[in-house]
Amino acid sequence: MFRYLYTVQPNFYPFNQLTFTFFMNKPLLFLTCGLFCCLFVLSAKAQTDSTYFNLGRVQLKKNFTQSITIKGSDLQRYPFADLADAINVWAYGTLTKPSNLIYVIDGNIINDVNAYSIYDIDEITLIQNASAQISGASPDQQMVIIKTHIGGSGKQGVQVAGQSSLVSMRNQNNAATGTKTTNLYNQYYLSGYKNYDNAHFGISADYQRDVLPLLTPYASYMKAEAFNYDRFKINGHGDIKIWKGSILYGDINYTPQTSHYQTGLYIPFKYTPDYGTNVYNHIKGSQHDINLSLGLNSQIVAGLINHISVAYNHDNYFELDSNHYSYVPTNTSSGSRDRNWSYFRTSNLLLKDNLTYYGKIEDVNIEPSVDFSYQKLTDSISSFYSYSYDSNPQGIDFQGSSAYGSGHIYLLTPSLNIYYKDFFNLQSGGVAILNPNKDFSPVYPKHRFSPFVTTTFNISRITGINSFDWRIFGSFSRQNLLTDSRSTQLLGFYTRNSTNSQVPAFNNTTDFNFFGAPIIPYTQYNSYSLGTTVSIQKHLTLSYTLGYIYYQAPAPIGLFNYLDQAFETQIRYFNDKIISNRFAINYNYQSANFSWRTGLNIAEEKLQFIKDQDLLNAYLSDNNTYLNRGHRWSGGFVNRFDYKGYFAGVDILYQLGSRPISMLDVQDNQQGGYVIPANINSFTLQSLYMGTRLKINKLKYAEIYINSRNVLQNKTSDITDNRRFIGVGFKAGL
Repeated sequence: MFRYLYTVQPNFYPFNQLTFTFFMNKPLLFLTCGLFCCLFVLSAKAQTDSTYFNLGRVQLKKNFTQSITIKGSDLQRYPFADLADAINVWAYGTLTKPSNLIYVIDGNIINDVNAYSIYDIDEITLIQNASAQISGASPDQQMVIIKTHIGGSGKQGVQVAGQSSLVSMRNQNNAATGTKTTNLYNQYYLSGYKNYDNAHFGISADYQRDVLPLLTPYASYMKAEAFNYDRFKINGHGDIKIWKGSILYGDINYTPQTSHYQTGLYIPFKYTPDYGTNVYNHIKGSQHDINLSLGLNSQIVAGLINHISVAYNHDNYFELDSNHYSYVPTNTSSGSRDRNWSYFRTSNLLLKDNLTYYGKIEDVNIEPSVDFSYQKLTDSISSFYSYSYDSNPQGIDFQGSSAYGSGHIYLLTPSLNIYYKDFFNLQSGGVAILNPNKDFSPVYPKHRFSPFVTTTFNISRITGINSFDWRIFGSFSRQNLLTDSRSTQLLGFYTRNSTNSQVPAFNNTTDFNFFGAPIIPYTQYNSYSLGTTVSIQKHLTLSYTLGYIYYQAPAPIGLFNYLDQAFETQIRYFNDKIISNRFAINYNYQSANFSWRTGLNIAEEKLQFIKDQDLLNAYLSDNNTYLNRGHRWSGGFVNRFDYKGYFAGVDILYQLGSRPISMLDVQDNQQGGYVIPANINSFTLQSLYMGTRLKINKLKYAEIYINSRNVLQNKTSDITDNRRFIGVGFKAGL
């Protein structure tokens, strides 16, 4: 999010709205241009995008990048509204969650993946490389690359799909005892495409209704309507070859969403049970998210490829929270009402130009590139509150507030990739901030360039061994928070209200300066990644990844204010280091009638405090051991089966050991303050489905299936949202 570049009255940060002077960094620009001119003398051959991962600012060669790739078709047969809930079992288990994922969709870094139907997603790739931080991932985020696709074989076609599930809230030990309620989840999809010799066009529409059923712990519930939202996803794509070597493409995505929730509850007074209060709560929300992109990919001369694009995102969210309190008996006193209106609006403009030269000397490929981007955001927040008595409906209190933020940033990302056949790769570069000095505070040192380097060795090729493929990966990046990606978010059940705002919800700069330790947007953070992958005859693959991430994170700390003689919560920034380990084994069996793909992975995350340990001991002494020494092991076990037209899938998500909490986890806790979760070994049968393909005249394909999600968990499991889904689905094309 655009957390550090806003000018709001009063200012959140000690620098003014950013402006740009293009020639402020002439040496870097001339050096880049000279590099391209020198390489024109080399023989060149243009490469296809299919051999690279587009991270938004840099491209990485696929066969030299450690990653986890999931086909979209592997996720289409069970219900979910947030992609993180579907890919966690393939990635880092419960360590992969919505708050620490950033998505790059077809090279676009400003969209939310949940605005796209899973039926429009071709591939999902988790990048296990420190250079993800260079392309906009925060130090604590994992980068996921999304490749979308609307279309199919032949000149034209239509595809339909859908699923419906009964949804119930599981009544577990750590939830309130009460009556379960059942609701209905729905998702329906329709798309069409047209293929020409030099052009392709497609459009799709997806309707999704998700629900969060209630556990009703009181018999006195008079009404209860669970949280629910209706989300429409409209997506269009087109590309056309306008001349030899040049392709013009465009995408449009529109996602309107409405949400609703209400309850009515009678609460008796403790000492006078004949008296009580009726409490009615009603929440309405609506959100509109629009994404537009246009790009031109062209070959200027042999080997020199230029990709220029413009992307725009507009998002607005409105919410009305109403509460009505009436007393029983009604003649004892007058009831009261209060209302809260909240409105958030964001616009995000991104201009990009990437120039890459694909050169070759003998068997050595030399590929310099430079990526220039300009991003401008505007953000506004408005909120109003009213309070009145039933006897005075005109209101006795009305107040409101608003804030506005805007900012822009210019980035230049040069990169040089050198590789020799399939033996060795070395890629290095960095992100340069081109804004002039006047845009930044003179108080703090400025780090304008954030470097990265990544390398890969194919040990089996170097040693001449052909029976298996053994690769070693290493990468490093140094990130500046000003280079973070800024994107909007569609709101779900756990991301309501101000969590969507990209403007910090603070009143003045003192909120960032408790204990004289403000968070500084210019601070740099180092990330390291080391990994290895061994593939044996393309059937069995073993992989290991080690990551070190350094960052500064906020945490609410309870302190005693001697002036007011009361405890209060303040924000303190701690320097943390996260160490992560992941090991995975994958096996792929293929025969004429039967195929089986399976994978088992386990990941560990450990948190260490680098500084302020004494201060942390003083304020969190009871929890300090847990924070520093706790380990969480989590992962998944995935399976896909296919036999003579029948198919099935089984995914298990698990978590072992205690659960260390990062400062970001504390900040994200919706209850506020510091809360320790229980140490619970948990597992869940995250998805189970089975079905068959049908042969129907005039249809290219058809299938039906039954599915479930979280249908089986151990009794004390707390690693899911506590919902069970059981349903049916279908898919067909003509």
